[in-house]
Amino acid sequence: MTFLHGPGGPGGIGKSALLDVLADVAVTAGADPITIDGRHVPPVPSSLEAHSTGGRAVLSLDTYELLAPIDDWIRDEEACRWCGTAS
Repeated sequence: MTFLHGPGGPGGIGKSALLDVLADVAVTAGADPITIDGRHVPPVPSSLEAHSTGGRAVLSLDTYELLAPIDDWIRDEEACRWCGTAS
């Protein structure tokens, strides 16, 4: 798991563009990139659970700060499912 963040204040320093490049790298490596943008999903667990984890997947969460209401759930439960360590 890797966290990419920039300084506080206005956006526009290239974090989302970097996630796009990393998605291209994932495709080249034979993985399926899945990007979820916090601006386009409600901050509830079901908005992330709906995404498939079949095969080799690389998950990117953009505009993560908008998912803050479910941050504990993402870190404690969902990340384990994506990393294959869920019990």
